[in-house]
Amino acid sequence: MSTHLPAQKRSAAAIAIVLFIAVAVGRVHELVPALSSLQLGKLTIVLAFFMTVFFAGNKNRVRDSRIARKMLWFSALIVLSVAFSVWTAGSFEFLLVQLPTMVFLFFLVYVTAANEQTLEFYLRFLVWFLVIFAAFGITGLTSDRLAFSTTYDPNDIGLVVLVLSAFIIGLSLDSNRKYVLAYRALGAIGFAVVIATQSRGAFLGLCVVITYFLFANRDSERMRLYSAPKVSALVGVTLLLVLAIALAPDEAWLRIQTIFELEDDYNTSGDRGRLAIWGRGLVAFLERPWGFGVGAYMSADLSVGGSWQTAHNIFIQVLVELGLIGFILFLGLCFSVWITGRQLLLRRETMQHGVSYISNFALGHALRASILAYVTCGFFLSMAYASLFYYLLGMTAAIAALRLPK
Repeated sequence: MSTHLPAQKRSAAAIAIVLFIAVAVGRVHELVPALSSLQLGKLTIVLAFFMTVFFAGNKNRVRDSRIARKMLWFSALIVLSVAFSVWTAGSFEFLLVQLPTMVFLFFLVYVTAANEQTLEFYLRFLVWFLVIFAAFGITGLTSDRLAFSTTYDPNDIGLVVLVLSAFIIGLSLDSNRKYVLAYRALGAIGFAVVIATQSRGAFLGLCVVITYFLFANRDSERMRLYSAPKVSALVGVTLLLVLAIALAPDEAWLRIQTIFELEDDYNTSGDRGRLAIWGRGLVAFLERPWGFGVGAYMSADLSVGGSWQTAHNIFIQVLVELGLIGFILFLGLCFSVWITGRQLLLRRETMQHGVSYISNFALGHALRASILAYVTCGFFLSMAYASLFYYLLGMTAAIAALRLPK
């Protein structure tokens, strides 16, 4: 059954917000060196906040969203963690720099995306992010690991590009939309960029995403979420992989092959390897189950005999820094994206005056594939507070408010 939504204009604050998103998530000031001295982060966050307060128009209310309430509790715990953080942790600096970015990314997107036009504007921005990253990635393909940002190292680029690619390919499952083939081609280029980063964690995430799309149900009229791969799905995934393999440099495959040679890898044998770091992280958690304070993982590592290492795992990072309560809240935020995707897949499409918006079916698969990409790559990275994740959460909360009313 179709749902008829009132026609509304895009929020007046949306353009200011995407400028802030372009800096916080897209890092445009790093991709274009001429912009690096303009303090764009401060300028755009103030502009976005001002426009949202005074010109946003119709708004989503925080109290009406379970995801928004979880985000409030998570943010409050981060602030509270400063009170019990250890010395030299840098928790106070986190409150001044990174927490405002996380909070504003989530709430500005959620609050202003109160109609389909604004939501689609934010979703379309993800496509342009991937276009920009893909362009820089393809032009930078060499025998070295792909890197084109001072904030994002090659592993971080792998996570960001894979999350974007997974989301865009999910949107391409809406066969009634324009640019379906363009979205899939863009996703394949994104996969090539992921491989070119030579990030083994991102490659494992790529395998998970591809497996997801192989088994994702292609029939939006049925209520099943998954099905055995059809010939069309196998052909589509094969074409995506062929294009990705053709674009990625040979040297990337040599590094990725070392996944199967872990007995000689520093991650499994050295004190600075991930297994050793994770083990020390669990010891640190047992010593202080209430947490060491946000941003304090390296201090925690040093306190249990380590050498000032970062977590290299989003879950252990939150567990050590914010304790068991923070870990539960973080898991709840991740599961919110997955559950919202499921709820969308089990609903009929949304229409207005005979014109279809992005379908619930496509949005459901896009959300589920992208959160799988984030948690799989994030299992090997210190990206629990990654800007892209909170942008994705804000859109998830807005989608739930629009498409899954109580």
